[in-house]
Amino acid sequence: MRTALGIFILSFFSLFIFILISSFTQAEEKANQVNDQQQGAVRERDIEPEADKILKEMGDFLKNQKEFSATADVTLDDVLPSGEKLQYSATNSFVIHRPNKIYAQTVGDIGIKKFWHDGESITLLDVDKNVYAQEKAPSNIDNVLDHLMEDYGFSLPLADFVFSDPYSDLSENVEDGYYVGLHNVRGMKCNHLAFVQENLDWQLWVKEGKEPVPCKIVITYKDVPGLPQYTAVFTDWNFGTKEPDSKFRADSLEGAEKIEFLKIKKQIKK
Repeated sequence: MRTALGIFILSFFSLFIFILISSFTQAEEKANQVNDQQQGAVRERDIEPEADKILKEMGDFLKNQKEFSATADVTLDDVLPSGEKLQYSATNSFVIHRPNKIYAQTVGDIGIKKFWHDGESITLLDVDKNVYAQEKAPSNIDNVLDHLMEDYGFSLPLADFVFSDPYSDLSENVEDGYYVGLHNVRGMKCNHLAFVQENLDWQLWVKEGKEPVPCKIVITYKDVPGLPQYTAVFTDWNFGTKEPDSKFRADSLEGAEKIEFLKIKKQIKK
């Protein structure tokens, strides 16, 4: 799981504070993998065939979509130093035009954030603070998403479903996985799956039928005090979306203050 799913929403909410507040980042994950290899540690994968089959069907379906959009209602726990939990809500939406265009938006308790990638540059806008950052970026969507995580420590909402190979991305670090049953999400019959990773557990509900899209996802962060959860319930999937190129070019920047991206510090091994 390249972006550790729900962690990105924290960074996206705090888009222009640019503080890395995730406890389970890609950099840490890669470092752990290197350490495991050096120590000769081998984690056995134990994924039930039925769960793996459904996850791959979903991943392959999304992989084959060249243009699509989706919306999801999100809730996220924030654990205070006292141990008290606060819950924040947002609505995330994104439009994807493979191989090189993205538009994403978050509207929620902590304001409105927008992101554009037009194939040449990326732009991040905090509507409430009226500030934005912009820079040249790779044209490939996968490379852009990796660039955001590796250099700035955040990822876009629901990015794991946007990569060119969602199945490979989601299953990469799974240690355990199994089929729970056929359950309902907002009146739709969905195959309920559960997966275990070293630092998090996650559940996925996949729509039954010819369009095996994600209906719901829940992530529990096991290495964070209070075991906070991230939940996203999808309200709309639209395939074959024909959006003009202008959709992916930054607008609403007039009068906004331009600021610089703040790169995360990368540890150098001695």
